[in-house]
Amino acid sequence: MQKKRRLVWALALDGHGVVYRRKREVVDAVVEALAEEGLIFSKEEARSLYLQLQEQTFAGVLSYEGMVKELHYQLGLGSRVSPAHLDQLIQKFSAEIQVDPDLSRTLREIRSRGVRVGMLTNSIHPAKVKTQWLKTAGVDDLFDLLLSSVEEHCKKPSPEFFQRFAMRLALPSEHVAFLGHDQEEIEGAREAGLVAIALACPLAPADFHIQRFRELIELPIWPEKKEA
Repeated sequence: MQKKRRLVWALALDGHGVVYRRKREVVDAVVEALAEEGLIFSKEEARSLYLQLQEQTFAGVLSYEGMVKELHYQLGLGSRVSPAHLDQLIQKFSAEIQVDPDLSRTLREIRSRGVRVGMLTNSIHPAKVKTQWLKTAGVDDLFDLLLSSVEEHCKKPSPEFFQRFAMRLALPSEHVAFLGHDQEEIEGAREAGLVAIALACPLAPADFHIQRFRELIELPIWPEKKEA
């Protein structure tokens, strides 16, 4: 007797690197802007500090507002520039996203099969901010759920973060897939019981590997349209 295939009824997507990309990393754009304004002397030190505080904010140890204030203080910006200006730079460069050109067509096909789609993101920004980015890009209607680590106080690759996604959709983890491009995050998804799909990450211990976003629809894990 042929074994019944394991169907996936929800898909969680990584944000940066999967759903969208940027021409420049936010940290590099912010640091360069501050340097051009003559506000910092060591771009490398500023970059290191930004990334350190960003990791704390990802995990919810710091709030976003706390990150901005601490960055402003430790960079010694003082009265030369306000924390509000620093916030504006971060928000501006963070919002400059370019969605994958195959995202809309691929997700519409998957959703037509009854599969719910969401984004699971390590971020300093809350879900409503990232939803606005997707709206500006014209793809917000493709997402049913967005979980941001800064609000969940939990981040990838923790299996708990992946399990929360499944729980919010009232689905067993085995019927949820995660598409990512980071080896540790893919390992975390598998540990949580999700179907792990690696995008252009050949060494990741994933259940499936694809090279381009559009190849997602070809995987044998989706319900047929008549099953939806």
